[in-house]
Amino acid sequence: MSRLFQKQMFPTNLIPLWFGLMVLLLPTALPTVAQEPQTDSRDIVRIYDTFQRKRRPQTSVAKAPEPKPAQPQSQTTVQRLIGVTFWKVVPEKNPRLLSQGAAKVADGWVAERVSPETRFSNGDRVRLTIEVPEEGYLYIFDREKYADGTFGDPYLIFPSKTIRNGDNLVGPGLLVGLPAQTDNPPYLDLTQSRSNHTAEEISLLVVAKPIPGLITDHDPLKIEKAQFEAWNRLQTRTRQLELPMSRETVGYTLKEREAENGVSARRLQQGDPLPQRLLQVETTQNALLVTVPLLIGKAK
Repeated sequence: MSRLFQKQMFPTNLIPLWFGLMVLLLPTALPTVAQEPQTDSRDIVRIYDTFQRKRRPQTSVAKAPEPKPAQPQSQTTVQRLIGVTFWKVVPEKNPRLLSQGAAKVADGWVAERVSPETRFSNGDRVRLTIEVPEEGYLYIFDREKYADGTFGDPYLIFPSKTIRNGDNLVGPGLLVGLPAQTDNPPYLDLTQSRSNHTAEEISLLVVAKPIPGLITDHDPLKIEKAQFEAWNRLQTRTRQLELPMSRETVGYTLKEREAENGVSARRLQQGDPLPQRLLQVETTQNALLVTVPLLIGKAK
């Protein structure tokens, strides 16, 4: 079965650790996930402005963020933000006419951001970047989604020893890019595994403390479905908002490249490019999980 990612079995010696972590992270009762439709333009501007003004540093920061100690769980509802951008990797149209500040993904190839509703086709080359505007530890899972509503096996695809040497600490102004810029090639070739394969479902888990031993070498780690479903129960009420597309925001910039995967000490600052999609999560937990689909094939 073809996939975006190669497969590797989840090590069985971590299973007891996983179930212990479930007990620590999951509350006794969690609300079900509710994906709300896109809100009006005033809300989009306000929430993106909050992301930029309050979550991004005013100046460049050379030192990596220090993790905050875990706080006791509170029943106070807070709103947290996660930014996600899908990129389609395409041939350079006018190599000599690239605007100043534009960045290549690979020799002869550039990345263009696309709408979350974009449907990819067999053979398309894709990347994704994630920004979490608060300190924590990011874990990314991937599983296939089929037309009948069922799913394939879940796989851990980040953290990986090939990206930032396995460092999955996130914070304001830092980007996580998949695949890594140092990968060869630094993009994924999209292939449908079968005719009813309609999406790759990307799940983003953010926790206050790192999970010992949960990391990939190169190939993704297969996760037991029961364990993944326990994580999946962390999903709560989520609003999805999209940045309006424009000629100025479509290209992948040098500033984004520098902030991605710890390539340099530079972080994105106020006024730098924003994520194409924001997910606003209402939660009472120190751990949260959100899901975004990478759509495949023509809409029916």
